[in-house]
Amino acid sequence: MDAAHLAPSILGILRPDDLEILLNLNFRRAFERGEVVIAEGESVDRFYLVEEGTLCMERGADEPRYIRPGQVFGSTSLLSHRPCPARITAMDNVIAFTLTPKDLDWLIEAEPGAGARLMRALAAALAARNLELPVGAGALRDAPPARQEPTALARLAEACREARGALNALGTPPEEASSHWARERIPAVATAYRPVLRALAGLLGDASPAERPHLVELARRELMELAGRSRLVERMHTRPAGQPAGYRGFNHIYRNVPEGDDALGLLTDAWLLTRPFAEAVRERRTIATERVTREVLDRARPDRIVRILSLGCGPARSLADLLEEPGMAEKVSITCVDDDQEALVHANNLLKGRAPRGDFTFRQSNPTDLTPDAAGFGGYDLVASLYTADNADSAALGRILFVADRWMHAYGVLELVGFGDAVPDWLLLDALLDWRPQRHTQRELQDVVTRSPFRQGNVEVAPSPSGLNLFLRATK
Repeated sequence: MDAAHLAPSILGILRPDDLEILLNLNFRRAFERGEVVIAEGESVDRFYLVEEGTLCMERGADEPRYIRPGQVFGSTSLLSHRPCPARITAMDNVIAFTLTPKDLDWLIEAEPGAGARLMRALAAALAARNLELPVGAGALRDAPPARQEPTALARLAEACREARGALNALGTPPEEASSHWARERIPAVATAYRPVLRALAGLLGDASPAERPHLVELARRELMELAGRSRLVERMHTRPAGQPAGYRGFNHIYRNVPEGDDALGLLTDAWLLTRPFAEAVRERRTIATERVTREVLDRARPDRIVRILSLGCGPARSLADLLEEPGMAEKVSITCVDDDQEALVHANNLLKGRAPRGDFTFRQSNPTDLTPDAAGFGGYDLVASLYTADNADSAALGRILFVADRWMHAYGVLELVGFGDAVPDWLLLDALLDWRPQRHTQRELQDVVTRSPFRQGNVEVAPSPSGLNLFLRATK
């Protein structure tokens, strides 16, 4: 018996309230006829369990295969990310449940009943698919061929050598006013780095998902020889590889004072601090401070404290700016959440330095892992974050909105900010800074909100004045 015959019993495992939860959390997706769900060679980081519709799986010259309700694809993502060997396209309007392994872990913790039933449905679909396969089917005897370094890498290495020569020709910085000396030379530094950025794009721009991690590592070795003594590069690499950017890097961007271990590091640092990604980070701090200050002043009363929850607080510079306002410390109670203990220690020292008698709470946790029933959270007037959206895809953002709604008072406000798709520095961030923040579109954020409990409230999704950031404001 195949999955098509088993579909009613497989999908019948899920209850109507399970479907509502999955829809609200953006785990239940719709695809239009003709839409490519997974492109050939695309890295698959989630699985799909088909609820309605039919999809076509095309692989080279092989005969097309068809995926119907009750069947699953992308299940290898539960073990590892790997490129898809086929192209999967919706033949008609399709509805599917789609989750990453991390989404599944979160769902099981936040909604144990729905999570368990989804796991049973997934297991049933996998069992139905594999009924006819022998144990060990798909195993390969031949080792993969050795990887060859592309010629594009040689072009990047040459561009880095030429840039090093051009930067060395700019001279030696003075012992005093070295930052000013470096800033005066930013146009020349930008000219020296332009061929490096072109070569980097040539190496990574058309790389397949399978090749990209190896090529990024090769590119990073070349770039670190040129730029590794920049203070920003150094501080971005103090965190474990592949982890979200830490507070040390953000603090350096906020200070906006070039530093380096030598002339090359100093000049590179000055140039990096003028790049669009750095401008976007500083813009966030300014706008967020203005927005939160306005909310507090509108809500505060002599007999009422405004309760603020800062998710992924990082260096907490925006909160420190808020406390610079006269009398503001008496109007607010602030809870800071971050998974970096060192960042929380820094935030504690900074905020208590501004307001020694302020009401502050610091909790170590990853904001995207919090569940609605987490102990000690609730009753907030304002939930805000400058960085969480950088580390969250649409599904994770949906969970954050779901949790924030549970924790806020009626008419409470959620303020989030993330990178839009206009920042041109993605290859540089990945290869040099080992930073891969999420990019969001205005339409994507609007879709996330419409699937959240905030869909009935007042919602605004708008680009910042620079166009580099997107701000989301939602009222419960």
